[in-house]
Amino acid sequence: MARDDFYASAFGSFYSAYMRRPWLARRISQLVWGGDLGPYYDRMAAIAEIDTGRTIVDCPCGAGVAFSLFSPPPDVRYVAVDLSPSMLARVRARGASARPTRH
Repeated sequence: MARDDFYASAFGSFYSAYMRRPWLARRISQLVWGGDLGPYYDRMAAIAEIDTGRTIVDCPCGAGVAFSLFSPPPDVRYVAVDLSPSMLARVRARGASARPTRH
């Protein structure tokens, strides 16, 4: 684990797992921070509606919620950006298993 990559820790794995489960993330957010993640997931759902030929820049991509839960149409380019190398690795792994790599 890189010293400066907090999300390479066990917390990062936990965070990644619960953020991909909106029902769980909403409850955790409400209990821990008193927040409401409903608007976050509602806005992410719009990704499935993006017109073909567009590009989505997901920054910070974090656990890859935008890509894994609300997959963009096949002709939409998805670009993930994050300061955490471990989060980028998670999104790359999900992307590689979701659709073929384009060059």
